[in-house]
Amino acid sequence: MDVVACEVLRDADQPGRAQSRRIPRTGPQVQFPPRALPALSNKRKPLPGVNQDADPEGELYGATVCLTGKLTSMTRDEAFQKLADVGARPAENVTKKTDVLVSASQTQLKPGDVLSGKAKKAQSLLESGQSIEVLDEDEFLRRLGS
Repeated sequence: MDVVACEVLRDADQPGRAQSRRIPRTGPQVQFPPRALPALSNKRKPLPGVNQDADPEGELYGATVCLTGKLTSMTRDEAFQKLADVGARPAENVTKKTDVLVSASQTQLKPGDVLSGKAKKAQSLLESGQSIEVLDEDEFLRRLGS
């Protein structure tokens, strides 16, 4: 007898005590052909390290910058690399360390707006007194020097 599942039975006389019962396999057994697992292509590359030789006078130098939304001018990986090149610290998520949020679609965080998760986190941090600057893509490119 093959067992495909176990059922946990609670003993009404002794609360907190459980016992299990085997459930036999019934019906025809089906063999599925093995298949290759899909490649994990959605895994991001590690974030690039900060360029130690970047110009300290650059507008984004030393800032922790997070991106939300899809940029039209470059891929996210390209944007992260450009940030690192100018001495900024690229970040995947908004945290208390975030200085700048680049939003491809939302530049004003207003009550009642439908916001991305990162924009919601930034708004929450702003409301608690954190200083986070929200940039649109054009301002982001200007500050990158692109």
